[in-house]
Amino acid sequence: MGNNKELHIWLKMPTQTSLIERLKSTYIDTCQSILSGDNIVHTTQMHFCHNRMIYDCDFKIVVHFNDIKNIQIDKNGSSSTNRTLREGHNLEKMLISGEFGDIEI
Repeated sequence: MGNNKELHIWLKMPTQTSLIERLKSTYIDTCQSILSGDNIVHTTQMHFCHNRMIYDCDFKIVVHFNDIKNIQIDKNGSSSTNRTLREGHNLEKMLISGEFGDIEI
């Protein structure tokens, strides 16, 4: 059976009203959503771009650079990097350093 849990991390605010209404903008709100068992979580908190979310909580991570461009990271890695991703990698640091593509400001 495939993984259907998704953690969406938004680096810019989405333009769709339905997504904005579901977006968790604080660390605490994001934690509560994950702990309550939500299968799809939308947040602005980059801290959750972490291997623990993939390996311990079984989420696929989708990082949205904007409404169009995004990357996906799961137990199989990511097509956005040539590196083999391991549990010990710091995904947040890799994201900030541009490993998955440039963050547009």
